[in-house]
Amino acid sequence: MNYLGISGIPGLQDRFNENNKITDYRDSRIVQGLDSAAALIVNKEIIFASAQERFSGNKGTGEFPMHAIYSALNYGNINIDDITKLGWSFNYSNTPASLLGHYASFYQVDNIRRHLHRLIPGSEKIEIVPIQHHYAHALSATAVSGFERSLVVVADGMGELTSISLYQYQNHELTKIYAYPISKSIGIFYSIITRFLGFCFNQDEYKVMGMAAYGSETYLDKFKKLISFKDGNLTTNLKFNTLEDPLYHHLFNELEEFFAIKRPTSSEQLNSNHYSLAASLQSAVTSVMLELVRYWVKKTNNLYLCGAGGVFLNCLMNQRIAEEIKPTGFFIQPAAGDDGAALGAALAVAGKENRPVSDKKFIPYLGKSWNRAEIENTLQNTSLNFKWLGQTDAIERAATVLNEGHVIAWFNGKSEYGPRALGNRSILANPGWPNIKNLINQKIKFRELFRPFAPAVLEEDATKYFYFEKTELCYYMLQIATVIPHKAVEISGIVHADGTARIQLVTASINAVFHQLISTFKSKSNLPCLLNTSFNTSGQPLINDPQTAIETFNRTELDYLFIEGFVVWK
Repeated sequence: MNYLGISGIPGLQDRFNENNKITDYRDSRIVQGLDSAAALIVNKEIIFASAQERFSGNKGTGEFPMHAIYSALNYGNINIDDITKLGWSFNYSNTPASLLGHYASFYQVDNIRRHLHRLIPGSEKIEIVPIQHHYAHALSATAVSGFERSLVVVADGMGELTSISLYQYQNHELTKIYAYPISKSIGIFYSIITRFLGFCFNQDEYKVMGMAAYGSETYLDKFKKLISFKDGNLTTNLKFNTLEDPLYHHLFNELEEFFAIKRPTSSEQLNSNHYSLAASLQSAVTSVMLELVRYWVKKTNNLYLCGAGGVFLNCLMNQRIAEEIKPTGFFIQPAAGDDGAALGAALAVAGKENRPVSDKKFIPYLGKSWNRAEIENTLQNTSLNFKWLGQTDAIERAATVLNEGHVIAWFNGKSEYGPRALGNRSILANPGWPNIKNLINQKIKFRELFRPFAPAVLEEDATKYFYFEKTELCYYMLQIATVIPHKAVEISGIVHADGTARIQLVTASINAVFHQLISTFKSKSNLPCLLNTSFNTSGQPLINDPQTAIETFNRTELDYLFIEGFVVWK
């Protein structure tokens, strides 16, 4: 039995931008149905899952995930007409047309059917099943968590007509117990402030989270007047109406007056007040989500917690939940955004009888991989120097140059599902090398200097360098740890301004090759961790293929590219 899941609402973003005459890309993502993806389940096994952006190069695209679907079919060694059912991670069948406005046709299954039939011949007989968006998110987390029962919290910008949904999962059944409407959206609230600070709505929220470490909570009392949670009631006093003002621009003057702060038009205009606004926003949203989760944990008497939706990519928030609620089990789908909903849609149409069942840790390496011949053929068409080493010698050579202070790109195996680079499509460096943060931000990533880097650390050594509440999140770079003060100088490259780091625990069971690389580096440097950041540059999706890897290597100041047993240099 073969089950395909997809996410995205093809065509909606283009029509929205056209209707609203959008010329600033930072307003171009104020719409549902982005981050399209495909996921495939074959005989109760997740064979493949990847976002369409990895193939198109268009970060966060909502286009029909044709390339992701073809890759999924290739990995499953099946044809499109072998698909038993296709799940789509939206269901607007019960939504009044008046609420969908000019875009009603985009939200219908017929839109998916038209794209599927036009782009993938042989798909005419496939049954397409619309799945409620938050249900897909919830299932993407709880069904692969290994927990027999759990409370599932889904929080994003919006899914159909809701922004936060609560589910109970037990006996392989998922039941919704409560939902908060769009008007209470914490995701939209955070995104509006993100846009107010001069960043891209529904994409750059992680930048604001990074900014928070450089500010003080000067505006926290103000934020408490805008957003609060008490006794199950979520209150948001920032009035936004997606029909009357879909770009939320009417709020900017109000926010300037309310906070007595001038809005920056770009990141170059950021000052200490803006960093403090970010810090205050982060604190306020974290407190509200903490209390919301605490309330529902107590109400359901369930300390096994799962999370999904873009809000749960906020590592600072996740840390507070882990430390203060101390769940017995805590798992967040690494692809917490809408790309992850594709997996949830596949799991939904598979039904409980045909879903994968495992008590092992979720393996997030579900994307495309490339063989030696494909890579060698690509390299031969470049002017770069390269040599085949094989995996063992490549690990030894990479560890050596890392210890010498070089910065490398590491491309190995199947690409990661979700936004975090977890050791298969990574830029790596020695975390103790002087000024390594500024070097990578300025000359390789081409991004803001306030952006932090993560430590990929051997699980067995992590407590020697970090204080943290250990949860499943630590394996997927979804939780913050505090660097032990006297160890900070040894790994200064991954220490953020507030003394924290977004940790990734590395184990041989989840990623044997990456574990071996760090172990070999440790034998040379006496450091059990590497600085790890995504293999891409600003505005670029995580690298997927050898050609893009080589092009990116060429236009940056990376020293070496290690790609499936090859070493490449300029």
